[in-house]
Amino acid sequence: GTYGRIIHDSGKSDEGPVFQWDVTYNGFDYLLCEIEELLNHISTGAGNISVQRVNRVTLITQFLKALYGSYPTVIPQLSSLTECLYQIIHRVSRFQNLAPLELISSCVDCLNCVAKIHPKQVWHNIKQTGLLPFLTGNVDNFAEISSGQELNAGAYGILLAGSELTQGHYPVTCSLLRMISDLIQPFYGLEMEQELMAPVMYMLREVFPVFQKWRYIDHTKREQIGHSCLEIFHKILNFLGNRKKSAIGRPQLQQVCIYSLLFTEAGRALLDIIGTGSDT
Repeated sequence: GTYGRIIHDSGKSDEGPVFQWDVTYNGFDYLLCEIEELLNHISTGAGNISVQRVNRVTLITQFLKALYGSYPTVIPQLSSLTECLYQIIHRVSRFQNLAPLELISSCVDCLNCVAKIHPKQVWHNIKQTGLLPFLTGNVDNFAEISSGQELNAGAYGILLAGSELTQGHYPVTCSLLRMISDLIQPFYGLEMEQELMAPVMYMLREVFPVFQKWRYIDHTKREQIGHSCLEIFHKILNFLGNRKKSAIGRPQLQQVCIYSLLFTEAGRALLDIIGTGSDT
């Protein structure tokens, strides 16, 4: 049961007695309630969300990231919290200029920890949030790669242009680059690396060629973004080097990467880094 006691009042007429309760509860239920309360407020409009509430949920997601990373065995027991992360991304990534970047980034980092165990499931669910770039049709030849006509930036493209570039702060970009990099090897084993085609194409077109020209509050993030892009390219060329050519005849992920680094602005950016270094 629940125990409590009455603390006698101060004798003032406008103050009643104070009840002190001794209650045992599950801390993870409290965390879930905080997240659900934020989601309920979001449904009524961005203007009704307090900064304090967003900050509390951001701290919760950062705690979950540390917990999932250190003790992955707890992930199946906290599935209800994990499911809420997808809802947060889906709803707050559409705020554009008002989007809480640290919250979105922290959610992606949490899901990246889960993806180390369930890569296929996490990828399917995060695609449903609308955050990731996606293809609106098949990419049948290299001309379509150059034009990017079948590529949609998703909610991430809006966040990059509307929030991150204007603030000089790129937490969502850094988190997505980490996730893509970490998924290349498991997707290679599952023979589903083509799932990464759209986000990799977007990075090759809209991130890597221009990241050195962006404004940065923290200049170490420029080096981090460049390093993450190069790591992705290296893994694609390394892990997918022995993959047999698809019978469909459409360009594969490794071929898209090679073509872009040879014949598009991504290649010019790579030569600039090789020739002058990323710090200049």
